[in-house]
Amino acid sequence: MRVLPLITPTQLDIKATNMKEFTWNSDTIEYFKELYFTIPTDDYYRKIEEFVKYECDLEDGETHQDLMVDLINKTQTNEEY
Repeated sequence: MRVLPLITPTQLDIKATNMKEFTWNSDTIEYFKELYFTIPTDDYYRKIEEFVKYECDLEDGETHQDLMVDLINKTQTNEEY
């Protein structure tokens, strides 16, 4: 069994000050908003990490961590996307 490394909120906050904002499909945002309130926090972060790693394509200068931070920020707030 392969275990993915868990990215903690503290590690994500370090990168948050220098990141771009990304555009997400509204279904993706709604899915992860629902997960945020229904599963343990560690599982939520792991699912975000897996989604970004396997379902997202990076463009010039982007990192998986940039995408994860943005998606987490957009799914843990009540703001419109």
